[in-house]
Amino acid sequence: MAPVFSAAIAEARLPATVYRVSSGEEALAYLRGEGRPGGRTWPDIVFLDLNMPKVNGWQVLTEMRADSDLRSFPWLF
Repeated sequence: MAPVFSAAIAEARLPATVYRVSSGEEALAYLRGEGRPGGRTWPDIVFLDLNMPKVNGWQVLTEMRADSDLRSFPWLF
């Protein structure tokens, strides 16, 4: 996570757990609950870097819209 987001969360004293991934592929795997004990947990908010390697942020959004489970996020439009 970019330092600005981490700093903002810390300054706001939000009770947040932050997960960071390195690529769009990792983002999709995380959101789908792949490889995690207990499976999927829905995040409250997702920040996407539009220039992520392998699969960029726009492609992640496209995949999320196409996935019947991920499409149910209330903030996804």
